Amino acid sequence: MTRWTAVCSLDDLPPLGARRIARAQGLPVAVFRAHDDRVYALLDRVLYMQEMAEKTEVDETLRAIDHALRLEAASRLARGAEPRRQPLERENPVKWLQMPPRNYLGEMDKPPAQARPPYWYFDSEEKQLVYQPNRKDHLSVAGQKGQTLRFNVQNGENALNSRLVSRFSYTWF
Repeated sequence: MTRWTAVCSLDDLPPLGARRIARAQGLPVAVFRAHDDRVYALLDRVLYMQEMAEKTEVDETLRAIDHALRLEAASRLARGAEPRRQPLERENPVKWLQMPPRNYLGEMDKPPAQARPPYWYFDSEEKQLVYQPNRKDHLSVAGQKGQTLRFNVQNGENALNSRLVSRFSYTWF
């Protein structure tokens, strides 16, 4: 049996308008009013899917950086030592990509106040790659006040074992 719950009156919905209604459990409901005053209700999966897409883009970016890091390490090993060259863990890993992520702000100590998530930047003081997510309802970052993701290059036993690792443990979905 379907159980309906009144969430607003018809007058609360503008003609051809919509409202997003939060629920105690589960996804919110999007309520739409048609031109003939019929009302439709759907589970609102849009924000969930946007966050899932954002996570996927972050995962792909991290994977690309990790591959570029391995190529850079192999290239350095093949060329031999270069005394003027910084160690991998001190460099900005974005520069090893063919092109930076589409929302990359550059190298700086902190992002500009007007920066709107989502964005990446390289924290030049901490030597960390930082990602500030837009959607973070399903993101949990341990050991940190905010929900910012931070990564740095960590050297293994040799340069070929270098990896891009998260500074704080996190789960996203």
